Amino acid sequence: MASIQYVQSKGRKKTWRYQIKQGQKNLLSQSGFKTKKEAIQHASTYLESFNRGNIRKDMSMVELVHHYLVVKIYGKKSESTDEKYQRLESKITKEFGELPVNRLKQSEYQVIMDRIGETTGYDYLSRINSIIRKSIQFALADKIFIEDFTKNVEVFSKVSKQSADDKYLHSLKDYERVINYLQSKFDYKKSIVSFIEYFLFKTGLRYGELVALKWEDVDFKNGYIKTYRRFNTKMYKFVKPKNDTSVRSVPISKKDLDILEQLKKAQDLVNIELGLSNTEDFLFYHYGLQNGIPNVATINKAMKKMLNELEIEPIITSKGARHTFGSVLLSKGVDIQVVAKLMGHKDTSMLIKIYAHLLEEMRIKEFDEIKNFLN
Repeated sequence: MASIQYVQSKGRKKTWRYQIKQGQKNLLSQSGFKTKKEAIQHASTYLESFNRGNIRKDMSMVELVHHYLVVKIYGKKSESTDEKYQRLESKITKEFGELPVNRLKQSEYQVIMDRIGETTGYDYLSRINSIIRKSIQFALADKIFIEDFTKNVEVFSKVSKQSADDKYLHSLKDYERVINYLQSKFDYKKSIVSFIEYFLFKTGLRYGELVALKWEDVDFKNGYIKTYRRFNTKMYKFVKPKNDTSVRSVPISKKDLDILEQLKKAQDLVNIELGLSNTEDFLFYHYGLQNGIPNVATINKAMKKMLNELEIEPIITSKGARHTFGSVLLSKGVDIQVVAKLMGHKDTSMLIKIYAHLLEEMRIKEFDEIKNFLN
């Protein structure tokens, strides 16, 4: 039998979290509830599914999907992965309601998927369809015979997909303007945001990797930053790296090491003045924030404001800063294999996909140089 535990956080907001366990095994946990009552209400259906265990033919679509996720997904990977699936499950619940899965026809399913596609992107819609398809296959494996109405569904989205060219800044001049702008905004007493934006552009780290850094992760002597985990600002906890190749060392310039040294001095001075302590020794800790670290939405909002002020397009996010770092390295002639390694990719396929136009321009330039050499 699964059991459940409720815990109140020690932060200013005193939010609640729950954890469902079976013996010593963690099945599912979720945090951020304002009251214990909200946590209990949210956890109760999951606890029931863990303890019930059987699929019924008269289940609603929502019940079947929920059962599949509880048995196959929740508690098997990271909490952040659970959260992603919970958001998808909430969308399925909203769109399908109490429709019985054994009575749902293919035409009805297509209409519902088309409706969802009016306001969501293709990738998101495909993930919803994939979850529902796997839920049906899960039922069929249990000898519950349900028509697989997902088999011939057409997945259409009316939301334009962001092109690869919209994912990063293309001009080195724009990149330099951004770097200079952020440096002009450095003022630790006011905010840590400009520092975070700056080092996103200068290291190519994922947002979670960057804010997970502690001072001990900076090798000031040899000029490296070591990343080996991420920090989830919503759950306020460290989580595993995205993959094995995400564990890496990233070189950092003498100039940027000096910026970090000045940041450390300012951080220590303010903490002494206010009688505070950076207990986790975070690199990008700020005394004015609830948990010391800003969330990614705050950074994305600041980045949008900056790019609008500078009249630079496209408007990118923290992920776009990472992609811009990659494009700058490639533009400077750094080998694509090296760029992939620095960014924590397992191979070059992602870079080829994102920087297709840039790589083609570089190929043409190299061909021209070869022609000139042969002449």
